[in-house]
Amino acid sequence: MGRRRLTLIMIPGAAASLFVLGLLFVTGNSGRDSVPFIVACLIVFMLFNAGGLQLMGWLTGSETYPLAVRPAGAAAQSAAMWGTNVVITLTLLSTINAIGVGPSMWLYALFNVGAWLFMFVRMPDLTGRSLEEIERKLAEGKFRPADFAR
Repeated sequence: MGRRRLTLIMIPGAAASLFVLGLLFVTGNSGRDSVPFIVACLIVFMLFNAGGLQLMGWLTGSETYPLAVRPAGAAAQSAAMWGTNVVITLTLLSTINAIGVGPSMWLYALFNVGAWLFMFVRMPDLTGRSLEEIERKLAEGKFRPADFAR
């Protein structure tokens, strides 16, 4: 199974765990009795996120950038990912104060759904493709998922 397919399977699990976590808070099931469920939701989210979005975020650079630009491309990609993490970290408490814990989790679940849509529509499956083939498609301006369909 290609990494893209694996990611398309894992992202909905991350979104579902955040949705359930938000549901626990919105329904008032966030007391001491619910701590095991809250922790379980967080663990499930981390597992699905690590096998989904984070996996694609770190591995696509090593597969898609031609050798001539790989260091700069990987650096820009890494900076964008860390920048996104900083934005999420800096806005989390303000978001929770503005709309509450449950709706904040639902908002982040929606971000995961958006990431899934992006992966489904825009990310090509590069499993078994050579760097030369990828570079040729980039040079032709045909680096689209449909151009890599088998």
